Amino acid sequence: MFHRQLQKDIRKQLHRFHDYARLITRHHNEEDVHRFRVSYKKLRALYRMMHYKHHKNGLPEQFKELYTASGTIRDLQLHYKAVSEYCSKHHKAPIIYLNHILTSIAGACTDFDNRYKHCSFSRLSHTITSHIPHTFNKRLQHWKQDNLDAISSSLSTDIDDNAIHEIRKHLKDLLYTRSYIQLSKNDEPAIESIGSYIDYQVLLQLLKANIHYAPAGEQTILKHAMHDWQELMTAKKKEVIKALHTYYPVISEKITDKQYEEP
Repeated sequence: MFHRQLQKDIRKQLHRFHDYARLITRHHNEEDVHRFRVSYKKLRALYRMMHYKHHKNGLPEQFKELYTASGTIRDLQLHYKAVSEYCSKHHKAPIIYLNHILTSIAGACTDFDNRYKHCSFSRLSHTITSHIPHTFNKRLQHWKQDNLDAISSSLSTDIDDNAIHEIRKHLKDLLYTRSYIQLSKNDEPAIESIGSYIDYQVLLQLLKANIHYAPAGEQTILKHAMHDWQELMTAKKKEVIKALHTYYPVISEKITDKQYEEP
């Protein structure tokens, strides 16, 4: 049963992955970029799970690079939107700064388009679908337990930004393979809180890296935004830690072999 279900899920994600990549090259739409990234992460999690402890845990390098390129587009698009919305409330649009960000977005889109041309989705599909295992034995058990142990390890120390990123990675892998490992739903608030926190991190990083492109008059309002977003990010980090400690009892659950017996 697991083999047929995994085959179906992987083919669905491969189809979506290719479709959204193609749509990005045509329109560079924000929602298409987001959906492309989600489909990649779902496909990557399934791939890691099915080859866990038996294969290198990753998709081919050119697709990782395509995913990274899509992240640059998304970060810049969200940055442009956040700066525009913040400044519109203060009736001071930083036109020169926003035009610089638009230019950066255009460059990121060109980079994605060029990388897309060197990606063979048909070869990727053949490589993945031809190596789906027919039996899983204790692979699913180890996949779940090792991810949970990694989260527990990160939570047992001070939760710094590196720990937060590491925890999010493991939570996402568990989330996207939930139908195979009977995971509790208590992980979703933690994932949402971490995602929002990281969005503020990226927002501030981009602003700090690009604010010098703005003239002095525009930098004033941008520095106000930086201050306000820094406070929001600090508050969001407290939410993250609270959500993770709420999640902690779930990850201490023990797993039995019986949960993973194949029909």
